Amino acid sequence: MDVLRQDLLGALRQITARPGVALVAILTLALGIGANTVAFTAANALFIKGAAGTDRPDTAWIMTSGPGEATGALSVAEFERFADATRDVLVTAVEGRTSLAWQRPEATDAIWGLLVSAQYFAALETRPLLGRLQGPEEADATPTAVVSERFWRDRLDAASLGGLTLVLNGVDVAIVGVLDDRFQGPGGLYTPDVWLPFEARHLLGLPAALEDPTERWLTMVARLAPGHHAADARGRLEAAAQAMAEAWPGTHAARGVRFVLMQDGHPEVRGLRRVGWIAMGAVGLVLLLACFNVANLLLTRAVEREREMAIRSAIGAGRARLVRQLATEGLVLATLAGAVALVVAAWSDRLLSAFALPAPIPQRLDLTLDTTVLGFVAATVLVTGVLPTLAPAVHALRVSLATPLTAQGVSVWSPRTSGARAAMVVIQVAGSTVFLTTAALFVQTVWSASGADLGFERERLVVVELPAPVEGPGGGTEGARRFVDRLAAQVAALPGVSGAAVADRVPFYVGRPRLTSYSSTDARCVDECPSVATYAVGPDFFRTMGIPLVEGTEFDRTTSADGVMVSESFARARWPGESAVGRRLPLGDEGGTGTVVGVARDTRHRRLDPDERGAALYVPLAEGDWRKPITLVVGTDGPAALLVQPIVAEARAVDPGVALLSVKTIRERLRMPLWQWHATSGFFTACGALALALATIGLFGVVACSVSRRVREFGVRMALGATRRRLFAGVLADGARVVAPGLALGILGAAVLTRGIEATFVGTRAAGATTFMAVAALQAVVVLAACLVPARRAAGVDPLVAMRAE
Repeated sequence: MDVLRQDLLGALRQITARPGVALVAILTLALGIGANTVAFTAANALFIKGAAGTDRPDTAWIMTSGPGEATGALSVAEFERFADATRDVLVTAVEGRTSLAWQRPEATDAIWGLLVSAQYFAALETRPLLGRLQGPEEADATPTAVVSERFWRDRLDAASLGGLTLVLNGVDVAIVGVLDDRFQGPGGLYTPDVWLPFEARHLLGLPAALEDPTERWLTMVARLAPGHHAADARGRLEAAAQAMAEAWPGTHAARGVRFVLMQDGHPEVRGLRRVGWIAMGAVGLVLLLACFNVANLLLTRAVEREREMAIRSAIGAGRARLVRQLATEGLVLATLAGAVALVVAAWSDRLLSAFALPAPIPQRLDLTLDTTVLGFVAATVLVTGVLPTLAPAVHALRVSLATPLTAQGVSVWSPRTSGARAAMVVIQVAGSTVFLTTAALFVQTVWSASGADLGFERERLVVVELPAPVEGPGGGTEGARRFVDRLAAQVAALPGVSGAAVADRVPFYVGRPRLTSYSSTDARCVDECPSVATYAVGPDFFRTMGIPLVEGTEFDRTTSADGVMVSESFARARWPGESAVGRRLPLGDEGGTGTVVGVARDTRHRRLDPDERGAALYVPLAEGDWRKPITLVVGTDGPAALLVQPIVAEARAVDPGVALLSVKTIRERLRMPLWQWHATSGFFTACGALALALATIGLFGVVACSVSRRVREFGVRMALGATRRRLFAGVLADGARVVAPGLALGILGAAVLTRGIEATFVGTRAAGATTFMAVAALQAVVVLAACLVPARRAAGVDPLVAMRAE
């Protein structure tokens, strides 16, 4: 303990002796550790901490599968069949997202709920923060609800649960409990405001369409009963799937089922896990660059402390004692930097908000600091405390006792030490070049995608998403139709509105696609049929959206129920070189046929990459479409954002009890398909900025130290006739010689990396010569900035003063 105390006291004395160097070292390490801690906090929330149940070896997802589907969702009928078939093997539960109208005296708001079955909380072994959770006995009783801690505190003012109720979809719902905000269900990042009994859904007037055997909106989870294994469950589930295929051959003939253990990871999240750890590797590189920077600082101090180390050795300090002292100093600096990083990590919510998915549903990551994050920070502090001290330690062990003692503390700047410091700067420049080139690649992709041709109006559109109709008196499909018709008429009369139309969805929607199978010949499709993205639209849809017609006419109120419209690429592939208007198109598996009345220009549907434009089928809005959420699209004559609030006001005037899901301009809706590139470009830009700052500091340190060691040389050269301009240019050239190898290595690494990015991220293109030239120009500016002050100092040396000092 005495030795440790002495090492700590010695480290503190060295830090306080040169507070400027210590402060730069601490801030540099804090940048690296802070970036890594924030990134690890997000990775911990996504992949390590996990959702409820994912840490158990006996919990699983039950997922359906079919042609063109990847979500694994189930319908109500499928859940009931699977639950019955596995009753003695599994404890099954289900969750389903839904929007709800929260009616209050002052307004009606849309809130998000999660319908959960009776065994849901028991299967996940969840406990409430306050009150209690619903149980099986409340399946058919008056609806009760559990609210989130956030909703309870922010929207209900943390009111007492006794007698607390909400009016949801016109029904009084009793609040019986509060669930901790740290709870994350296995269904994903969706964070509902309320949890309601799935079995009591009929009391809430939810859309009747949710009961359809083909309406898949549920996530099913299960826990193995004691004494049973996954193979038992898979056998029961496959038998149930086969029974459904025989009972419903038209809709379930090609459907299967999967039993996926939660510990194996959700199939949709496994890809994100790889991307997440790649991101961790990237910020780890930033941390390594920070370590190189601190190593440079400490190596400079090591040269200045040669006489001190020689005296310590002369009075009996062994090599291990000297190395331990340097390591202790590094650990003290890293510990102080780690404390700063923890403060930064505590703001993770705000720092990561720029990378949040712009989906129209509430989502949340539990970014609270836990023992896993603290352990990561401790390990990072240990590594960053020891790694930068290796080079100074090697230098200290190589110092001869005679030279420092006889030179009275003035040591020679050795080529070996100078080369090591320059090599570290080369690595920093290479790393920053890779980051900046990658960031430029994604920024270029975002810029290109933002200006891509959508096939429809991209500026003057407002999209209003309306909830599915509430069943009951005055509700249902007729009530929804009346409300939408009145709202469309009122909105169309607003100044600045050029038109309004109705559809079941518009491009860049969120959710599962609507697909329709069709025959590639004139005969009915019998076996596996191709499918096409489908939109159900009303009159004036194409005019309002700004989608040009290639031939024929669009739908109007006289269009027959079997009339359809197709996109240009669909018509070209199905009837090459011929007119599509008037053609009969076999649709679906039940022998239906559509008559083509018009051909519309291709549009983009879900993504903005060049290959996404493609086939689409448009059908008239049918009775069944009014049982589901409906979209009202509004065309404007001027800026669309100016009409958002007037449209909301008109909707409340038509029916104050209807809660709009969202009212957004089309440009706002484009944030979703652009999110991947925005987030990636933002991430690499942040890493590039950090790496560039570290490289600048490192280069400044190398050049400044070199200038300070060459003061006498500069004085002699000026005495012999060298001009100040020549000395100034010489120092800049020295800096350029250090940067040039790093820039070359960085461009080479970036060229290889961006090729891999092009193959991984659909829609990106490898960086071109312009991008590399821009990054090189930026690095040239960095060289000038880093070398400017040392160069001016060299040019300002007084020959007489310099030689007298020596």
